[in-house]
Amino acid sequence: MNLDSAESSALSSRLLAALWLMLAHACLAQGALAQSAGQDDLRVGHWAIVKGALDDEGRFVAEAIEIAAAAPEEFVQGAVEAFASNGSWIEILGQRISLTRRVRWRGDVRDSLKPGARVKVEGHYRGLQKFSARSVAARGGGRDRIAGRVDAVRREGGQLEFDLMRFLVLVPGDIAITSARALGDYELTSARALSREEAFQSASGRILRDDEDYIPGSIRITNNLQFGLRAEYRNTTELDFDLRGNTAEDRIDDFFNLRGVLVWTPLDRLLLRFAGSANMTLRQDEEDGYERTGRQKITEAYGYWSALFGLPLDLQVGRQDFYDKREWIWDHNLDGVRLHYHPGDWRLELSASTTLSDGSPREEETTRLIAHISHERENRYLGAYFVDQRTRFEGRDYPFFFGLQAAGEWLTDNNVWGELAAVRGYEDDTDLVGWGLDFGTTWSPQRARPWYFSAGYAFGSGDDNPTDGADHAFRQSGIQDNNDKAGGVTAYRYYGELFEPELSNLHIQSLGIGRRFGRQLSLDLVYHRYTQDEAQDALRDTSLDLRPNGNSRDIGHELDFILGHRGSNGLDTEVVLAAFDPGAAFDDARRAYLLKFQLRYRF
Repeated sequence: MNLDSAESSALSSRLLAALWLMLAHACLAQGALAQSAGQDDLRVGHWAIVKGALDDEGRFVAEAIEIAAAAPEEFVQGAVEAFASNGSWIEILGQRISLTRRVRWRGDVRDSLKPGARVKVEGHYRGLQKFSARSVAARGGGRDRIAGRVDAVRREGGQLEFDLMRFLVLVPGDIAITSARALGDYELTSARALSREEAFQSASGRILRDDEDYIPGSIRITNNLQFGLRAEYRNTTELDFDLRGNTAEDRIDDFFNLRGVLVWTPLDRLLLRFAGSANMTLRQDEEDGYERTGRQKITEAYGYWSALFGLPLDLQVGRQDFYDKREWIWDHNLDGVRLHYHPGDWRLELSASTTLSDGSPREEETTRLIAHISHERENRYLGAYFVDQRTRFEGRDYPFFFGLQAAGEWLTDNNVWGELAAVRGYEDDTDLVGWGLDFGTTWSPQRARPWYFSAGYAFGSGDDNPTDGADHAFRQSGIQDNNDKAGGVTAYRYYGELFEPELSNLHIQSLGIGRRFGRQLSLDLVYHRYTQDEAQDALRDTSLDLRPNGNSRDIGHELDFILGHRGSNGLDTEVVLAAFDPGAAFDDARRAYLLKFQLRYRF
């Protein structure tokens, strides 16, 4: 077919116009793909693809963030840092990844898998040590990447950060969030896939627990039955705890413990948890010689029913862990009945408890009625409590405790805590009228990180007249642990690892400095100064074997060194060195020392 010049020109014009339209359409589409959003538009539930790198503290610093439609699998992309000789796991960006027969290997990546090889792993994230790979593909150079659900969003010192899988993602102020459409148009995804026990706890208002002591049901037996196991070894060396030095009081303990837990969720709203432990202690005592002891006990055995009557109301019955965040009130396994009411950010707990077995005679003769109400939002916590405690062992001891609590980021760059409590009631014919407080902060300014600094003051009133029929000395509940983290990865006895006193008739001033080395290693150096409120020849409960003279209020001071490591492979390590220098309240006394080394492995 022949076209004249006019027809040819018209055809050329139409083709050119079509090309312009196609180009314009492509540009518009590209513009939609490159749409930017403000950092404040990021929400929990968004699915994020983040490019960046880990910094020296183990935080993932974002260089680019894209919000996309949720994918069926999370992914991690980076260099292989470690791998099992039997090929059962690899580690990328500090995340241990399980490799099973279900993995799809792309190309020849399996044969070239070694430290330094860059790969992309897609799979299911189920916790710090629980990323199950579904596909592995080789990747060349470029930035590391992670993708998954945004689990929490917050601002620290004005900088945006969010949680994605195990990673704390830092977002510099000049980083824009891109997406194919407006962030508000994306459906927010529900929480990531958890083990059935974790999912149950999330739905039931988050059972408060001691994460350092907790054993997850991490070994799946069936779809609704899990098993967990933890092994522990601890060596403790005590030198001159009698503050004499010339007497045979030194001691070395080797402690071995094996704990197991079985978790069964037969119904969507019912969880049954059973945990037991067996331990053995090998003691070499300078005075008493060698001794071996062992014990087996049931640590937990409870049923937990959630959403009773369709309300945010749960019922927990059996042996369970009573725990508060700083372990200042309680941290103990008790047999009891507890109601949890958790509408929104509020939580109310009502309980009646005792110890039915495996306790001391005094514990088995003690009952407690507890009411605890709290509110927590954006890492700010407020609480109030009342404890009616009755002991019928060698007399009548009926104290009741009430108090207020605060903790969290109430000040910029600070993690603040505060406790104010009073004790009333009676012990035999003596009225109890003591009070106590504990407040302080851990300060971690942006310019000083990864360093952090702590300061605290605690006071428990003393009794200035033991014969007036009223005891003005404060006491704690008797089931407290006084154990918490400052800014590091491991908790420690915040009144002193060696002296380890109950807060009664004492002033305690504490100063600490610490440093994180990545997300898994930390070092703390903590100083304590102890003074009695009233000079007395007794201390209510400490690790020391020598009584004060009752003439001076100067108890002494202590320096603690705490090194902690939380391995991604489930192995936790802790080293404690402590020295206590006695004050004028102890006659002819010398320094005491403590050395503690601990290993814990969660299977």
